[in-house]
Amino acid sequence: NPTSFSINGTLPAGLTLNSTSGLISGTPLAAGAGTANVTLVAGNSGGNGTASLAITISHTRTIGLSGNLSFGNATVNSTSNRTLSIANTGTGNLTITGINYPQGFSGNFSGTIAPGATQNVTVAFRPSGAGGFGGNIAVNSDSTSGTSTIAASGTGIHSRIMGLSGNLSFGTLTVNQPANRTLSISNTGTGPLSITGINYPTGFSGNWSAGTINATATRNVTVLFRPTSEGPFNGTI
Repeated sequence: NPTSFSINGTLPAGLTLNSTSGLISGTPLAAGAGTANVTLVAGNSGGNGTASLAITISHTRTIGLSGNLSFGNATVNSTSNRTLSIANTGTGNLTITGINYPQGFSGNFSGTIAPGATQNVTVAFRPSGAGGFGGNIAVNSDSTSGTSTIAASGTGIHSRIMGLSGNLSFGTLTVNQPANRTLSISNTGTGPLSITGINYPTGFSGNWSAGTINATATRNVTVLFRPTSEGPFNGTI
């Protein structure tokens, strides 16, 4: 049985040889990353024996993802942004080669994250329609451990944006003389706009009072002014 041990060559930094037991132990240092080729010499009164060892010290690249990516409600075809944080808690550089996003979500980053560093990535949510969107964001990298996915979710909702236009200044009319002008009701939102009624001041009326105006459409309403007496007539439709 061997009674002594020694090493020919240099062990990676942080490792030592117990000359009595032959045990190589310790905590490798980052500076010692790479492969060390050494010869272990075991001896006793009868002579020496050798064994060639290749000791490889590898860096760790530990990925971690964090961020609140629950976007909640967002208007169809509008963009909301939140932040995804990619952390490297390992000892070596972490290389990000790309990020995969579920439908409705996007972002852009590829590159290197140093040990102990964090890279913030802007994640955009832009729903193309009404309803729920969600899934996992997957970060592609050369990580040796950690978690590379994180959930994202959001709901697309339609907007209904009403606009009114038209020259409704009728000027001077004879009593009981009718005159018509046009009120335009537009919907510049992304969903159908329901009109449930139109209220007119005294002396005014219209030929349409309820219905649906589709997204990006306009409904023209004929407004009638018929004064029933002398004097001004005005108010808000």
